[in-house]
Amino acid sequence: MWPASERERVLTCQHGYKRHLHVSISLLSLIAATPAFAQDAGAALTPQTPSPAAATNDQDAPPQVTDTGENSDIVVTGFRAALNNALNQKRNETAAIDSIVAEDIGKFPDSNLAESMQRIPGVALSRGDGGEGRNISVRGLGAQFTRVRINGMEGVSQVSGSDIRGGVATGRSFDFVTFPTEIFSSLSVRKTLSADVEEGSLGATVDLRAPKPFDQKKDFIFSGTARGIYNDIRKDVDPRLSALVSKKLGDTFGILGTVAYSKRHIDEYAYSAVDVVPTTVYGLAQPAGTANAGVIFPFCTPVGYTFRGAPATSPVPGYTQPNGVAIGADANNCSTGNPRTGTAAAYDYIMARTGVNGRPGGGVYLPRLPRPVKSSQNQERLAGSLTLQWKPSDNTDISIDGLYSRFKVARLDTMFDARSFGRA
Repeated sequence: MWPASERERVLTCQHGYKRHLHVSISLLSLIAATPAFAQDAGAALTPQTPSPAAATNDQDAPPQVTDTGENSDIVVTGFRAALNNALNQKRNETAAIDSIVAEDIGKFPDSNLAESMQRIPGVALSRGDGGEGRNISVRGLGAQFTRVRINGMEGVSQVSGSDIRGGVATGRSFDFVTFPTEIFSSLSVRKTLSADVEEGSLGATVDLRAPKPFDQKKDFIFSGTARGIYNDIRKDVDPRLSALVSKKLGDTFGILGTVAYSKRHIDEYAYSAVDVVPTTVYGLAQPAGTANAGVIFPFCTPVGYTFRGAPATSPVPGYTQPNGVAIGADANNCSTGNPRTGTAAAYDYIMARTGVNGRPGGGVYLPRLPRPVKSSQNQERLAGSLTLQWKPSDNTDISIDGLYSRFKVARLDTMFDARSFGRA
């Protein structure tokens, strides 16, 4: 039986070996048969001669390491350290809070902060144009009940719709679509009230924190990323770039800047209609002085067929145009934009469905202005931050933060309206 210190050391070594397996599959093929060792400089391995009975299980046997007499720690950083930082933030808070730190944000293939926060329990994502995340709701409450702070200050971000019907945003909801993930070091979703947090939200308080110079371990840091999304239909690459530069000028002052840029092209193909209404809506009302004055005539009859309020054999006077000519008498005498049935039998069938309003054709519904739509969007997002930090002591921290973000969308909608099946 090994001493307790050696058993701990071997288990820790094996854990580090599993981390390498996670990093690269090609590395696995090179070291699959090689045990992992971790020891202090100068430590020697004790050669072991396996017995014939144990020779068949060499790969399953734990590595043999001699005890150096000193306790050595193996620290694994990276994704696990990011998880520990998030757990520590949650542990140190008295309120119910969930956090995502920069390591996690960078690992996720998310376009903006809202898509990163949807991974937090209790947070639901609302998507906007192009399928990109825009707002969040926490525990079933709408986006207007969520409050957002940026570096401890109240934040406001609103984006209007990208089409002519979008209008100007006048609500209280925060549009996360304007901010890329690369310019923030952490985000937290506070789901309950706390005495040290100002009131202002019924749903949650979201804290966005930009990186600062003294958060970095080294005096000078430069970090950059370059990504791209290739679309084999467009034969083009959508770029996504970011950079961070941090410099400490002495022990008390530092400056840090970030910039992020992305461009994305989206093509959406869909079917749309203005609305779905009964045939009596937007129809043509019969003129005064006729036998059916005021009755809305929704459909055009087949050419040469005059509807008389019943099958063709009915002697009831037919519906007429304002010019007095019977509707359906020829191709020129039909209300503009009204659909025309193909046969007299189909026309009689539709007009016999009166619906709840008792009007001919009122029980039949159809889409208004149905059309196929192709929506092409060119999205461009540019954001950056600049932080000046003066920290003369552990109890004094003065920062000047600047944040810039721009989200621009150029949208072109191409549609073909079926006017013969619509309403004006």
